[in-house]
Amino acid sequence: MKRSIILLAVIFVVWGNITASAKDLTGQLGLGFNQQLRSANLSARQWKSRKIGWEGIFGFRIGEAGYKNVEMGGKILYVIREEENMNVYATGGIGFSIFKGMEVLGVEPDTEFNLRMVGGLGVEFFFQGLPNLSFGAEVNMGYSDIDFSSFGIEIDTIGVGIHYYFKSPL
Repeated sequence: MKRSIILLAVIFVVWGNITASAKDLTGQLGLGFNQQLRSANLSARQWKSRKIGWEGIFGFRIGEAGYKNVEMGGKILYVIREEENMNVYATGGIGFSIFKGMEVLGVEPDTEFNLRMVGGLGVEFFFQGLPNLSFGAEVNMGYSDIDFSSFGIEIDTIGVGIHYYFKSPL
């Protein structure tokens, strides 16, 4: 969480000192990372048109005492406003996590499945001189059954990401 806030602050400081420009990403594939589900994940983002794109997310963590976590998900992105310096988009998606060896709320370590559905708003922008490197941030709200005993709606903090774009072979 602290790393996300620090990274976002650095991006905005740099952004305030460099001119950025909007970009048509149609047919482009971006590879990078996003901090979206529960941790930083590898990400592939492709824009099928100037307004519509998709993103696939995959990540894993291995921690102390045999703790393991695998995450996968996908999102649809829809540009709702094109600004000179960025695209503002709405997003909706679904993902899941599999936890093993995690003790939560006094429950013994076991394998647990977590379903997650999100919707939110995001921005993506490019700096002049870095035409293929994007920086972005999202705020999402969604459903999650992460507490292993019930479900609820949660509001995420800001998630950040960086993608490098090139012509898509797809």
